Amino acid sequence: MEKRINNNVVLKKLRVAFQLTDVDMHKAFADAGFPVSRPELSALFRQPGHKNFRLCGDQLLRNFLKGLTLRVRGPLGLRVGACTRVHPIGVRSRKGVCRLLPARIPPQRPAVRRPSMKRALVSVLVLASLAPIAAMAQDGPSFSLFAGRDMSVNGDVHTGAIAPIADLGPLNPALAGVSAELRIESRSYDEIYGNANSFGIEMSWPMSSGEVFGQLRTSSSSDGEVQVGGAYVPALSTTLPVYGRFEGYRSLSLEGGYRHYFATGKVRPYLAGRVGTTRVDDISATFEIPDADILLSDVPFFEAGWNFSGGADVGVMWALSDAASLGLEVGARYHGDLDGDDSAIGGLGLASINDTGSRTSFPISLRFQMKF
Repeated sequence: MEKRINNNVVLKKLRVAFQLTDVDMHKAFADAGFPVSRPELSALFRQPGHKNFRLCGDQLLRNFLKGLTLRVRGPLGLRVGACTRVHPIGVRSRKGVCRLLPARIPPQRPAVRRPSMKRALVSVLVLASLAPIAAMAQDGPSFSLFAGRDMSVNGDVHTGAIAPIADLGPLNPALAGVSAELRIESRSYDEIYGNANSFGIEMSWPMSSGEVFGQLRTSSSSDGEVQVGGAYVPALSTTLPVYGRFEGYRSLSLEGGYRHYFATGKVRPYLAGRVGTTRVDDISATFEIPDADILLSDVPFFEAGWNFSGGADVGVMWALSDAASLGLEVGARYHGDLDGDDSAIGGLGLASINDTGSRTSFPISLRFQMKF
């Protein structure tokens, strides 16, 4: 039983009861003429001790209720599952058994995702720092296209945690009164995503014994599925497997650095260093306990955002002609922690498992360079 009910708790209960996604809530605020940003909405559902927690004021809640009323009475209405008993987080009937509904109106991603001002400023500064160096360049710029694979060698998508569930009824009415203990284990990027594909473009300016460069790189991997742990059920004296399916990893890196060549002939080995910033798209997850007929779909897990990135490379370039070269490069990269979204998993006692997201990887790339 909750000792104190505040506006944040009321907002969270309304979200669960009406099966609302982030998109639905943004629309409710917009319909009331009181739009809120994505970070502002996420802050309302964080734990009170979190650094980004925001208290929900009376005006905010009043406008949400106004928008929700317009939504419920509008032409779209609310979608309700086939079960005669509507559970607070939504259920649907399948072969006579109620299970958790991927309970929401069909999702629509926001048309525009705006990066934070601080991270965007870092990107601008990286580019700006290359301008005076380019002015000192001894020759015209070179342009490169590159592509390769990015192999994760360290870093977890989520950590482990143990969370008691007093009653599985809210997740499956057929299990009302049955308790369980979620035992989530840590899972790495390699276990969930494996290797990522990467490609990008680069502009470089030759110096006395090397070159400075600015690079734009994108990396992506498909959805990953793995057993994330188990749910121990005392009444059955058994542990049921829990599976997680994570939305694909997609990132965009903006980095600058210096590449030092150790020879000037046709074959030129080099060593390079780089620093910059990387934007990772938001990631949702679907968790399932098949043996208990429990499914939680499209759970927000990581928020989109920018983070620090940097690393070093070693490679070699082969001159194909005076203007064209082909290169092979192996590097090491570090990407900082992601911003976890615990607006949904926090209610299950798992708010800490996504307080991570940093990773180290070894990218291998083939590069084609043209001089002008």
